[in-house]
Amino acid sequence: MDDTDDMKKYIVNFIKTKDFRKLVDESYMKTRLNNNTKFIWDYLNILVESFERDNDLAEYNLSELGYREIFLAPLMRSLFRGMHREMNIFFGEKCLFASSEDRNLEKNDEEDRSAGRKIDIIWSMKPTDLEFSICEVSGPPNQHNHTHFFNDKLKIAKMLKVILNRIVRKYGSVGINLTSLKLYGLHVYYNEIIVYEMSIPSGGLYVFCEVLRSKLPTNEFEVGLLLRSVPALLKFRKLLEESLTDLKDYIQDACTRTPDDNGNAGLFITHTDLTPTANRKQSN
Repeated sequence: MDDTDDMKKYIVNFIKTKDFRKLVDESYMKTRLNNNTKFIWDYLNILVESFERDNDLAEYNLSELGYREIFLAPLMRSLFRGMHREMNIFFGEKCLFASSEDRNLEKNDEEDRSAGRKIDIIWSMKPTDLEFSICEVSGPPNQHNHTHFFNDKLKIAKMLKVILNRIVRKYGSVGINLTSLKLYGLHVYYNEIIVYEMSIPSGGLYVFCEVLRSKLPTNEFEVGLLLRSVPALLKFRKLLEESLTDLKDYIQDACTRTPDDNGNAGLFITHTDLTPTANRKQSN
């Protein structure tokens, strides 16, 4: 199992089998060849474990926290297996450092420092503290909440902008390496993954758009969705790998420039208002 056709064949066999556990157990050694096949095996095993727990991924009352713990976190750990030397992955509503720094820019030494916005999953570049991707889960996976979805989508857009601003402030360089840099945010809502892209093609112009979407299976009758969700998740990993490579190129280029070359960097970005609407009303 070392190419795309073999991976697809394995998924198809899983979809058609009458004994999910037997197929997964018997195929363990066959999938040890590379990280892609290891990920597919892990993904299928996570689903089979849910099937054996009476389809708890499809349970209406499954909480957002429970969903992250039994499904999303182990899935992301497996997806980014082998990348531990390149990046850190933080789970569990960690405060975004870029957001904290942005909030505290205009405070003097006597004012209390503010913590950053809490994010469900954060990817940062090793060995620095530079964040470059985030993930938000919008509520319980089997319940519609359009307000939660919209607010989290807006949150992802704002936080990606804040991350880009921090990168520019920290390294001060503009030019082709910055305008070609793209950051990505993962949004999980109602058993669907959505990937957004943020870029700055020119000074002060931030472009935020959806680039990828796929439904995720939750029970035995939806396993056919694996033919879409596996390629989508592998594509998301590739996008983050490319983003990280471009970020490193940008930093290396910025470090070779003189301060005069980077003098216009502050004019390239715009401030992001991170104050919640409710708080603004109370302060007026």
